[in-house]
Amino acid sequence: MIYKLHSLHNDFFITNQKSQNFKQFTIDLCKRKTGFGADGLIYFKIKDSSIDNFIIEAFLYNQDGSKAGFSGNGFSCLAKLLFLQNPKLQKIEIKSQNNKYSVSKNKSKILLKLDSYFDLNQKYKHSSIYKENNCFHIDVGNEHAVIFNTYDPKYIESHFNNLNNYPNSINVDFVKVINSSKIELDVIERGCGRTAACSSGALASTIIGHQKKLLILPVNISQKGGDCIVSKNETDESFCIELNPVFIGQVEYELK
Repeated sequence: MIYKLHSLHNDFFITNQKSQNFKQFTIDLCKRKTGFGADGLIYFKIKDSSIDNFIIEAFLYNQDGSKAGFSGNGFSCLAKLLFLQNPKLQKIEIKSQNNKYSVSKNKSKILLKLDSYFDLNQKYKHSSIYKENNCFHIDVGNEHAVIFNTYDPKYIESHFNNLNNYPNSINVDFVKVINSSKIELDVIERGCGRTAACSSGALASTIIGHQKKLLILPVNISQKGGDCIVSKNETDESFCIELNPVFIGQVEYELK
C-alpha cells in the first residue's frame, strides 16, 4: 500500500513496502505529468511498536531520486499517517541517517522537535555568496544556505547551481523579514527545485534569524503553501515546528 499526504502543499508518497530500486521508482512515481506526482517518497520500517516507545526508521527520497536526511513536512506527514493508524500513540521517534526526531500530536496538529543543528559557515567559507551577502550555512538534518532580505536572485541561483561551489548541492532559503516575529520564505530544495513550502527551511531560517538577533521566538513563517510556527523549548533548548498534515489518499501498488 502506498499513501499520499501533504503538509503546506509539500506532498509525499509513504510506504513500508520495499523496492529493489527506490531511486528509479521514486523518479517514475513522483513525475507530475507521467507519474502520480509528488515532491518525494518516504520508505519506513518500524523498529519498536510499543505504545510508549514507538520508533521507526525513515528513508527519504527527493523527487529526482536522490536521498535526503530530513524533511519537516515529510516527517510530519509520516507521523500523521502513523497516528491515524495507531490512535493510542501520542509520540513517535523517527530515525533518519544519523539523526533522531521526536514527533508528538496536539489534537489535529503535529509538533516536530529538532534537538540538534550544526553551523556550516566554516565548511562553505570559500563561497563568495557567504562573503558578499547576508548568507549563512546550517545543517538541520539537511544542509541549508540561508539568505536574508537583499539578494540578486539570478546571480545567487547560478552560484548555488555551480557544483564547484556546492558539490552535493544545497537547499537555498530566501528570507524576507517582515518584523521580529514574522518572515516570508522562498526555498529552492535540493533535488526538487522550488516547492510550495519547506519546513526544514523554516527551521533553518528561524534558527539563524534568532542567532543573529533578527527574530524573536515564536516566529510565524509564511510560504506559498501556507503558514507555520517555529518556537523554542526553553527547557532543553530544542526548536519545534507546528504543522497540520493532510491525508490525501491511498492506493494498492506492487513495488518491484
